[in-house]
Amino acid sequence: MRHPRLALIWVWPVLLFTGCLATGIWLAFSWDESLLATVWSRPDGQEAGWWPAMLRFLYGAAAFLIAVVLSVVALVAALLVANVLGAPFNDALGERVERQLLVETPEAVSPGVLLDLVRSVRMELSKMALYAAVMVPLFLLSWLVPVVGQVLYAIVGFGFTTFYLAFDFVDGPASRRGWGFRRRLALFRTHAGAMAGLGMGIWLILAIPLVNLLLVPAAVAGGTILFLDFEAGMNGEPPGAVGGPRP
Repeated sequence: MRHPRLALIWVWPVLLFTGCLATGIWLAFSWDESLLATVWSRPDGQEAGWWPAMLRFLYGAAAFLIAVVLSVVALVAALLVANVLGAPFNDALGERVERQLLVETPEAVSPGVLLDLVRSVRMELSKMALYAAVMVPLFLLSWLVPVVGQVLYAIVGFGFTTFYLAFDFVDGPASRRGWGFRRRLALFRTHAGAMAGLGMGIWLILAIPLVNLLLVPAAVAGGTILFLDFEAGMNGEPPGAVGGPRP
């Protein structure tokens, strides 16, 4: 690892996700029979005959299916919790990358450590709410309107996800500079091609189950480096003018 100290930052979101997922799966397989028992009493294990045996088999299969469904719910919940709780760590990682690449880093616009933590979590929740506000109606449309809804979901959903991911991963350095939403949107319009490439690259990273959490720090670093390159261009420097890593 070229910069082992960075691992002290990015390892925490990974540990958060792993802990949340392990807890969720343990609860899923602990509560499966309890949930099933609310609608179906456990068959008598002592009763002989093929029908009682079939009922016991179906009961076990239903309990396992409930555990699998709860595990999927636990995975989604772990991803959401890790994204929210990991936001401050990802922000710190992006800031450390800036220090590695820039001789002089801009002074961060920060109201204080605690308020900055609250801001990071609130911003992450707001972005997740925005994503859900667009994607949930598209998902429902894909079920309500056959073919057309599914085509719209695939095209519009992928396009918006690409935009969202690119916007999300350059948001850290923009926030540290106190940029407003309009200025960030203008940055996206000015560098639409590069931002689309970043968004698609991050989408491919996140498409790898479980491994995606290990690669998110690389996406944070990539978004930060791309933003610094854009910022250098705004200052009249040529593309790729961001300095190499400092020793």
